Amino acid sequence: MRMADPPTDGSGIRGEPGIVRQSPRRAQSTGLAGYLLVGIGLAAYLASSGIRYRLLYLAAAGVNLLALTYAENRSTLVGILLGAIVGGVIFFTVSTPSAKRWIAPLLALGLAAVVAAMSVGVRTFPTNAVVQHVPTVVQRLALSNPAGSDESRTMQWRAAIDGFRDRPLLGYGLENHNLVWSAHFNPRIYAIETDIYDRTHNQFLETLPPRVWRARLPFSRSGSLSA
Repeated sequence: MRMADPPTDGSGIRGEPGIVRQSPRRAQSTGLAGYLLVGIGLAAYLASSGIRYRLLYLAAAGVNLLALTYAENRSTLVGILLGAIVGGVIFFTVSTPSAKRWIAPLLALGLAAVVAAMSVGVRTFPTNAVVQHVPTVVQRLALSNPAGSDESRTMQWRAAIDGFRDRPLLGYGLENHNLVWSAHFNPRIYAIETDIYDRTHNQFLETLPPRVWRARLPFSRSGSLSA
């Protein structure tokens, strides 16, 4: 969300006065990225565990990877790179000794090297004509600045950690990050963008155990009563 006048080009949604909410197209593609990541992991596992349909599984992983690129989600790209490297190391470790067991880790390292090289190119030559053809998700990843334009995210992370310290046993419950942010509001966010946040933008902090327990408690009680 960004403080601005209501859009006239259909790029956002008119919400509260003075607030333009995120475009549903962008929000849906961001949510889709997590599912694509899971699909790539499953396809990679099936391709490594069987030979009969290996090409089919690899093709499915490739399609998901292409879709993941167009989803333009930075954290999912980092996740696929780390997952590929860890998976490649595990595959190398548990596989029987042969020349083929080097394929998975080399592919993972090669993919990471390509993304790293493109990121360095974007940061070093941001206005170069060649850089403009680099996938948008890589450009966004390369230009990430936790101490600058992306500091609003780290502010939410610190607020979520402080909220966990406040209520380490019961928490605030799922979908209640706005309460945590209200309790640990940082006025410096006005220099970046809107002060309204309802999510941590970090799934690990979003699903801290106390939040999950509190969210599940009513359902557990209703289940026990109906049993």
